[in-house]
Amino acid sequence: MPKKRPEAVQVCFGDPKHMEAFNHILLKLSKELGLDYLDIYQLMNARDDKASLLSDLGGVYLSEKGHRYIALEFLKYIASKHKIITEK
Repeated sequence: MPKKRPEAVQVCFGDPKHMEAFNHILLKLSKELGLDYLDIYQLMNARDDKASLLSDLGGVYLSEKGHRYIALEFLKYIASKHKIITEK
């Protein structure tokens, strides 16, 4: 006899309380291990246009604008931490 499928599947990944807990753990681990940590979660939450950074697929996936924003934030972070060598 096949197993009965659950009526509904609840995804908690996008729930702010889970995201904030996960982010807190990552920040704590990075400090304990002496690693750099770019807090994208807080950067995105501080934006007034946060919704435009997420796709229409449940608010978990990034939109094209969201991918561009995160890429630029990573580049700014790397540039601030490391001397950038340019050719003359």
